[in-house]
Parts: sequence; C-alpha cells; structure tokens
Amino acid sequence: MSEIRYTPEGMEVLSNGKKLRSSRVVTTLPPQLLASDIRFSPPLHQDVLDVMKNTHTWMGNSVKGAVTYKVPFWKEQGLSGALYSNPGPFAQMYDQSNENGAALAGFFNAKISRLPFEERKKKVIEQLVRIFGEEAKYCLDYRDTTWSEEHFTKHSNAPRLSRHQNNGHELYEQPLMDGRLIIGGSETSSTGGGYMEGAVHSANEIAIFLTNK
Repeated sequence: MSEIRYTPEGMEVLSNGKKLRSSRVVTTLPPQLLASDIRFSPPLHQDVLDVMKNTHTWMGNSVKGAVTYKVPFWKEQGLSGALYSNPGPFAQMYDQSNENGAALAGFFNAKISRLPFEERKKKVIEQLVRIFGEEAKYCLDYRDTTWSEEHFTKHSNAPRLSRHQNNGHELYEQPLMDGRLIIGGSETSSTGGGYMEGAVHSANEIAIFLTNK
C-alpha cells in the first residue's frame, strides 16, 4: 500500500500498481509506520500526523527468539521452562513444546540485536547451559527476529520513542476523512493500548462501529 485517497465516490487505495476502491478503509498498520510510509490525499491534519509519528509501536524494539530441542529435557528436572532474567540475553522465556517437539521461546534484551547472528546464538545457548546444564548445548535449531527490522513493523529511520508513548491517544477514537478512514490496532486502543488485549479491544470497537453504519 502506497497511498490512501478520499474521493467524492468513496475511498481509493493504491497498492503494487493497482487501484482498489471501497466505501471505507480500515488500517491496522502501526501509526508511526502509516504516517511515514503512506501518502494521504487530501493530507491528514498536522496534529493527527504528529501524534501518529510519535506513537510507540507495540514490541517495535523487541527481539524475539526460539531454541528447539528433540525433547523438553528441562521437564525431567522438574522445571517449567519459564524465565525472567535481567542479565539475559533471554529476558523472558517460556516453554513452547507440543506433541511435535520441544522449544523455548521468548524475548531478548534489545542490545543483543547489535551482535552478529552466530554470536547471538552463542550467548543464548550459554545462558541456557547455565540454567539447565550441558544438555542445553545440543539444540536442533536457533532462530531470532529483530522486529524493528521488519518491513511492516517500523520505518528504518523512525525515532526511538518511550514505551507506550501516545498509545490509545484520543485522536484515534474518531474516524478520519469524513468517517471513511479508520486507524485501528493495539497502539490506538483506549483500553490496553500497546498490548494484545488492546488489539482485541480495537477490533471489537471497529466491528461495532461498522455494524452500526
């Protein structure tokens, strides 16, 4: 999506060289990304754009990772696989095992994203060995994702904002472009803004609004 247009006949969205028409547009892109990457015609009011550009993206600065094993050996030690750690690199970790295999997944301290992939993996495995013992060395796979580098999460030059800044701002409560543009998503929710429950609340509010129109 590259442009959103308001016309007398309705809304137009330009995406990948195609023009799509509808009576309304609902977007759940993070507001900061929406303001920086999408053109609006006519332009949105500057006060709305200022809030959007300074709205913190939920988990936008987070690094998520997972380590898989053949079996959840930590359970044999009577351990849950859950962890909270200040030194890290796993700051939060949870057992994600199921009938198909064993996994530990969670969020890293953001500073680990500065390291090369192999160094990140090394430090994570070292942490798991400290916690669970030598058996933690023998993982099947290691994966991680720096969400700030994801195309649909954050603009590459976006400023770093304080956590939950402008989440649930009152300007998100009213549709724009004569009621035809709705900006939704976790960051916009007046309840639980910046959390999963905020995303659910936003979706429910949008569904109610559209049902009553």
